[in-house]
Amino acid sequence: LSNAYDEEVVFLRGQIERHAQFLEFVLRSSTDEIESLRLVAGAERDSGRACREGLQEALHGEIRAGPVTFHRDATRTPDRVGNLIGKGPLTGRSNDFYCDLGSALAVGTQLHSLAFHLPHAARVRFVAAENFHLVFPWQSSERLAFTPALYQDPVWTLGQPQSNPDRRKFWAPPFFGGEEVGLLAPVAVPIYGSGRFVGVVAIDMSLDYLNRVNGYFGYPLGTVAVVDDRGHVMAHPGLYADPMKVRAPASLEQAFPPQVLPTVASIATLPAGEPVVRAGTLLVQRPFVSAPWYLVYAVPQTAIWRKLILERVPGMGAALFALAL
Repeated sequence: LSNAYDEEVVFLRGQIERHAQFLEFVLRSSTDEIESLRLVAGAERDSGRACREGLQEALHGEIRAGPVTFHRDATRTPDRVGNLIGKGPLTGRSNDFYCDLGSALAVGTQLHSLAFHLPHAARVRFVAAENFHLVFPWQSSERLAFTPALYQDPVWTLGQPQSNPDRRKFWAPPFFGGEEVGLLAPVAVPIYGSGRFVGVVAIDMSLDYLNRVNGYFGYPLGTVAVVDDRGHVMAHPGLYADPMKVRAPASLEQAFPPQVLPTVASIATLPAGEPVVRAGTLLVQRPFVSAPWYLVYAVPQTAIWRKLILERVPGMGAALFALAL
């Protein structure tokens, strides 16, 4: 039976590794796409096309100016473009404003196909230093009002030059994005043009989608969860049984007993991909490459022994196991 246990753990490790690779693909597709959007915005800005396109759109395009704001509420193709909403007039602005506007518009042209090749992307945002933002999918300016709170959002603050001098893409804390999208996990990157900070573009990944993917784990026992480096539980079969009803990310202590995993730092101390026993629980953690997150699997050792006994002594297994305890 001891050999059977060892074989079961080997099999289990294979299931965990396959599951981790599946989830890694989801995360990597988001980071690859955000990098692509950065390249588009930067190339348009550096070439000068963004400056020309931004001025042309401001003067003769679909953006309309109101008393204190501007928007693209009257676009003829809302399913292909995002709304672009900002503060102030459209005329008499600085050259940087029109160049940054053109950069945002260039990003916007790339977004209509996201539903096909990035189904877990619930929303894309481009927040510009020149007091405007672009949001896809399109919603009216009444729902996407431009407010100073945009510049208090972690996506903005973590992308600032002083916070991110190396201009790296990053994952911001999860947040509740509204009834229609639920909890979202943003991956973002700062945008620069001609050496100047332009803004931040972010893809808000659906945790509903992530939890549905997590539900495909192929082993019948234990709990498999995704935990970020801040201790937020991003996916968990029990805590996210109905992800769209969850309004705030679960904490580590809700997912695992403290004697098993007391802190998020304790996850990092586990050897990657290697089974470890703590407080009678078999643990395996697998760090992701595309996000500072962990796949964490936990199962009581007794559950594995029970499974093995029942498979080998049908009918008698449960009684024998109970007596052994």
